[in-house]
Amino acid sequence: DPAALRARWRPAAGVLLVRSPVAPRLRARGAVQVDMPLAGVRVALHGVAVAVHRAEDQFEVEFQPDGAGVRALHRVLAEGAQQHAPFRPRAPRFRLTTPAVALAGEREVYATTLSVSRGGCSLRWAGPAPVVGELLRLRLGAALREVTAAFVVRWVDSDPHRTSVGLEVVRATADRWQAWAELATAGLPGA
Repeated sequence: DPAALRARWRPAAGVLLVRSPVAPRLRARGAVQVDMPLAGVRVALHGVAVAVHRAEDQFEVEFQPDGAGVRALHRVLAEGAQQHAPFRPRAPRFRLTTPAVALAGEREVYATTLSVSRGGCSLRWAGPAPVVGELLRLRLGAALREVTAAFVVRWVDSDPHRTSVGLEVVRATADRWQAWAELATAGLPGA
């Protein structure tokens, strides 16, 4: 619930109030998972526990997200309140189904593209869903039409039967991706 999340965020102190069944050690690094299924948001915030208070049968933890976590939290709050960032026109999408391998940390996940654009792609994901904001490398195509590029996860749509993931290409590998996307989608109708 966006309103409940906003009520638990203390921007002046830079802490998020979180309930936990166990008391973390002070200054211990950890992560807090924020799920807002109706807004299509799932993100892990990394940071430290700066204070712990007993609250009935649980603990109330003052969790201080790191810089990237604060930015992600602001984005989640904006998404939840539908106060989106300034509009950015999106590149045309093309339906293109091709196998892909995502390298997320130490794990390889098999996927299939659903659509491709100059700015990224959407995938049908096989395996545990990635987290919004996570960086990964994606390899797709074959032989002379193969490309590997870096992406950031922008959205995750998951239910018990399938997971779809939206990726935005990282600027450092954008030229390589865009050249591949133009070649791979030449002559295809827009999605």
